[in-house]
Amino acid sequence: MLDSDDAVTTDLLGGLLELLADGGGWLHPGARLVARAGQLSVHASAEPGELLLRVPAELLVRVGRVDWSISDGLLTPGAISPEIDGLELEALFVLIGLLNQTAKIPDLLATHPLLADDLPPRVVEAVSALRPSFGSARPDPVSLLWSTRCFRTSFDGSAPEPVAVPILELMNHHSRGALAEPAAGGFAAQAQALHGDECFLDYGRNRDAISMAVVYGFADASAQCAHSAPLQIDVPGVGRVVISAHGRNGSGELLPMNVLMEDSQILLNRMTFGNSHAPVSELVAASGLDISVARRIVDSIRETNVVLLEEVSSASSDTPAAVTLRKAAEIQRLVIMNSRVDGDFTAKASHSVTSEQISEDYFDLGQWRKINGHLDF
Repeated sequence: MLDSDDAVTTDLLGGLLELLADGGGWLHPGARLVARAGQLSVHASAEPGELLLRVPAELLVRVGRVDWSISDGLLTPGAISPEIDGLELEALFVLIGLLNQTAKIPDLLATHPLLADDLPPRVVEAVSALRPSFGSARPDPVSLLWSTRCFRTSFDGSAPEPVAVPILELMNHHSRGALAEPAAGGFAAQAQALHGDECFLDYGRNRDAISMAVVYGFADASAQCAHSAPLQIDVPGVGRVVISAHGRNGSGELLPMNVLMEDSQILLNRMTFGNSHAPVSELVAASGLDISVARRIVDSIRETNVVLLEEVSSASSDTPAAVTLRKAAEIQRLVIMNSRVDGDFTAKASHSVTSEQISEDYFDLGQWRKINGHLDF
């Protein structure tokens, strides 16, 4: 079950397996926890859809109930809530040991685009055109670390809070990976092996490559969608078109396309490209515009986004964070260029939207939604 190139990491992963057994959890008998050069992953000889892992509620680590700091590159706990005890407390210290042994804090500080201090100003400017809040404030490294590794759940009817889920949080992302599902107060995941026998999770929320780079710090080659940057453009023969950044609801789910035509402007809450999206069809269904007009709008938005993405590619340097952003921009450009724009016109029309129903910041250009601890478009 363990395949590690480091003795200390092997012991820590073994500790997680012991805690899983003590808590009544379950791991597929064909599963292996793999560690290579500080990179962790979960592999399994299992059929797609088989149960891979079940983590009981007793092992969910409530990281928000710990005072955290960083000392000499190590994640260090301060005061720990007395409510964290038993298996949860043991799991907390094993996870801390694992994160420190695999140098997650130094790696995050050196490579994450939101934390790296060696990003050239031109790169920051180019990415900010796609995600306007990028570079405006440096997040707390510990908060960023946990926001990329945690799920959210409620305890005894309380408000949802972030929890680290042992073993599940070792799984890497793929857009066709499995989903982590609540199970008897804990979490479970099915086997979804890709690229050999490595099992992946889909981190969810239909994020595109740029968002994955900004939120999680890596270029997602599996990204299958691309969300338009917030834009104000003049479309020949149409007029001013504005795309806001209000693409999600308060739970982080992608909203239907909404369109408001007012004062010689066409206002869209979002536009998404990708093979599972048909922006021309969505725009026609949401607005009633003629298809030829919708195509001109979509083509202009597509071309403008490609130009912005090419700016990121040309601005990037050879620092790790800049390379991540360049790769993400190239992935996103390819998704946009290769995606269909027309559909079968069966897109579900959204509810009609009037100016009176839209709050003052509904179409605020550059607005980023802070959803479940993650910055998003």
